[in-house]
Amino acid sequence: MMPVGEALKSMEESELMRAISRASAAVSNTIATTTEPIRNTAAYKTLSETLVEALDDSGSAKHAGFEEKEARRKRRQARLAKAGKYSMTSRVKADPEAGEAMVLHKDSPRQERWNTIKETNPLFRKLSDLKEQYDESENPVISSLRSGHSDCGLMV
Repeated sequence: MMPVGEALKSMEESELMRAISRASAAVSNTIATTTEPIRNTAAYKTLSETLVEALDDSGSAKHAGFEEKEARRKRRQARLAKAGKYSMTSRVKADPEAGEAMVLHKDSPRQERWNTIKETNPLFRKLSDLKEQYDESENPVISSLRSGHSDCGLMV
């Protein structure tokens, strides 16, 4: 039996491995030369820097991803400064003249028309009354139908 080291060495020296190595080197060189004009653009350089920053662990692999608060703050400030934002947070100031009441907006014209139709059309009024009677009925048959209907609605 041949030791593992010798087996690996003989495999590396085989003609198949040499051919694979030459082919991969040729592909690598071709890709490098054809993509060089793209890699020299400012957009590509900016994107690559952004990706490096986004994927940079900054040593967070140590201690199960824990990073000191000060180190996180410095990285955040550097990122914001690079983006042109120099403040970490922008505070919203209260408007003393705004009042405290909630502002309700009026419904859209389509919703207003639909509500008008439901209130004035006899067919819609009858359907609304029937639904109300169904919802408020104490009849055991209707009550069991209603509970089965609500259970089926929950499953869907």
